[in-house]
Amino acid sequence: MKRLWLLVLVLSVSCDRADFSNKLHLDAEAASREGRLPDAAAALERALRFDPADQVALERLVLLQLRMDNPARALALATTDAGLRLRSWSLRNARVVAALRSNGLADGLDEARALQTVDGLSRETERELLDAIVTDARRDAPSLPSSERLPERWLTASCERLLQSDDVEHAAKFLLARPERERTSPAGTSIKRLLLERAYREDFAVTQETLDRLTQAPQSAIEYLGRLEYARRRGDDAEAARLDPSPEQLSPPYVAAWQLGHARMAARRADWYGVLARTSGAADADARNTARRQALRCVAQLKLGDRPAARAELEAWLSDPTAAQAWSVTLLMPELGETKSDLMELRRVVDKSRTTRFPTP
Repeated sequence: MKRLWLLVLVLSVSCDRADFSNKLHLDAEAASREGRLPDAAAALERALRFDPADQVALERLVLLQLRMDNPARALALATTDAGLRLRSWSLRNARVVAALRSNGLADGLDEARALQTVDGLSRETERELLDAIVTDARRDAPSLPSSERLPERWLTASCERLLQSDDVEHAAKFLLARPERERTSPAGTSIKRLLLERAYREDFAVTQETLDRLTQAPQSAIEYLGRLEYARRRGDDAEAARLDPSPEQLSPPYVAAWQLGHARMAARRADWYGVLARTSGAADADARNTARRQALRCVAQLKLGDRPAARAELEAWLSDPTAAQAWSVTLLMPELGETKSDLMELRRVVDKSRTTRFPTP
């Protein structure tokens, strides 16, 4: 009989405990719905003190601390013994976010990689992770170790995000800092091509060191063009002469740009006949390169004493409206040197002649 009464007492106490725990959970839910987040957190903390094994309260409290912008507190809760034993994907995702927000990239990366392997990483957490990777890549001294391997998906997405912010240099440095296995993977090769194409469109607006590393042992047309630009900046004629792409490697869209690069090298050496020979082919579809080509031909003719031919080249240049718009930028070419003033004077003569021939009504 005593045993029966003891069992009834235990059951009664258990019911009371469950009722009290449920009440705290309901109080937390109500406070959360009403926007009283501190009150909700206090109720969940009481629930945990009352029952340290309450996994639901722990998970909800971690998520609530993140909503309240308390990542350090959320991380501390998520990394307790109870938090680490809890295999909830929601809590593990919250642990990644808390680590990223409080301690930076390194602490959240391992957990995120483990979740990604089993398809447990939420889109929201992955998005926050990619934001952290990109933010780290923009720093002067990134914290992500060069030995840290990233899944192809993260590698590609991070580079694309960096490029979206018009940041070719940081995107290139991010790729070059990855382990060789990643750089030479299909994804790494594709990203490298994308980076170089973007850099080409922006006149290879990257540092000389970055351009060097991106274009060593060139294989594609865009790599050869980048390597030629590297040699031009250094004034290294021997390096430029060693570059010998096959017709298959130097595809037609880049042939004119290739010849222009060598023409600029020739202009630096004051090889004006070489300039004319290198620019005698078809014009480039790129207005920027068309303007440079015509400017070099004008200067070459001026240097060779053939002013009528120089004027004809200038008139051909100005007859192309898009190329004519690149006039000011083209004059910044270092290869023009002191002849820039002669070119500007010739432009004044041509413009005056046009005005005389076609007077404004």
